[in-house]
Amino acid sequence: MTRKFPILARARIVAPALLCVVAAVLVTGCATPSKPHAAPAAAHPAATDAATLRERHLAAADAAADQYRTCLYGHVARYINLVPDPARLADEAAAECAPITERFHRERQAAIVTYTSATDASQQADAATFSLQADGLRVARARATELRALR
Repeated sequence: MTRKFPILARARIVAPALLCVVAAVLVTGCATPSKPHAAPAAAHPAATDAATLRERHLAAADAAADQYRTCLYGHVARYINLVPDPARLADEAAAECAPITERFHRERQAAIVTYTSATDASQQADAATFSLQADGLRVARARATELRALR
């Protein structure tokens, strides 16, 4: 075949070299940004005072608390047929949703530390997290018992 088309004989050398050049251009083109990124502070305006910062952290903590409750109740509703014991089901749900309580604790502590010491903030955040977990577990157990009775 290379006797009829001598150009194909050089294709074995040219093709890999061309592919390497294309790959190098793609890598350098994708690695460098087309425009400089704006500073992260430009996307979120800086908190003007401690009250604004506190409100943001409290809103994030409330969102985490809502997500925790939704996670608990969703877990209970999803696995009610697989786990016969409502208490065990609620405990499994609490274990499954534990990372959300950690986020709630962090946000709550960050909100409290804006007006008190770090030690007090940690204690108050611990108490709020414990309350969230206890109430969530109590309601999840009641919901599991209710769903079990309905079926």
